[in-house]
Amino acid sequence: MRSENAVLDQIRDWADSWDNVRAVILTGSRADPVRQPDVLSDYDVQVFVRDTDRIARDDEWLRPFGTVMVRWPIRPRPTFSEDWITQLVLFDDGVRIDFQITAKRNRLTDEHDNGYKILADKDRLAESWGASTFSTDASKAPTAEAYQDRLNAFWWDIVYVAKGLWRGELNYARYVLDSTVRFETLQPLLQWYIGVNQGWDVQTGVRGRWLHRYLDVTSWNGYAATFADSLPENNWSALFATISLVRRTGKAIGESLGYEYPDQVDRKVTKFIEMIRRLPR
Repeated sequence: MRSENAVLDQIRDWADSWDNVRAVILTGSRADPVRQPDVLSDYDVQVFVRDTDRIARDDEWLRPFGTVMVRWPIRPRPTFSEDWITQLVLFDDGVRIDFQITAKRNRLTDEHDNGYKILADKDRLAESWGASTFSTDASKAPTAEAYQDRLNAFWWDIVYVAKGLWRGELNYARYVLDSTVRFETLQPLLQWYIGVNQGWDVQTGVRGRWLHRYLDVTSWNGYAATFADSLPENNWSALFATISLVRRTGKAIGESLGYEYPDQVDRKVTKFIEMIRRLPR
């Protein structure tokens, strides 16, 4: 696999040699002074060009970087904004470069705000971009309404996990627990829990990828217990571990921010789930 210096030199040489490319900035973990990229970290680059059609037309522009192993999308196209063309590429030697390409001279993505490095700037575009504020991904304390909403959503959704397990519908139960509950209700609560304990400038990353760095040992062990294998009994244990974690962190957040934890809903739903588990089949 190529070294970081080798890859960045290739990007600079590519930009210098092609008149269509006017500026290139590096964003993501390799440009964030707080992050610690490793050998598998992507190279996130924003490319400013005169003509995006010359990018979409064929693959000639990719040849300087090596042979493509796999890409997404199959052909360069807008994925998150009509102003930007996306081409994410994994090359044969394991280097991955995520290209976001635009013909808008001063159009930046949010990633710019978490640090960037200028690799090429032929027209001095960067003079109008400003410095990164590192505020885009920072957590914010929830309002009382947001706090109640996420807890209410949890106690509503968790019942479906119990129903799925009782019916023997493992795939459905795991989808609700590992997708809906984990990322829509549990993750926000854990981020808020970290916020009230360590400050709101802490970033836990996409899908909570860095939760293990910031949760205390008890909370992390409690979170690890929410994962299960395919055995029904272990999935019931994961369900109740999730309930225990939400109860503990939810109450801690409420006490810190002066919000009321829904104890009555907790008791009723937990009792109902315990009843479902005991039902004969």
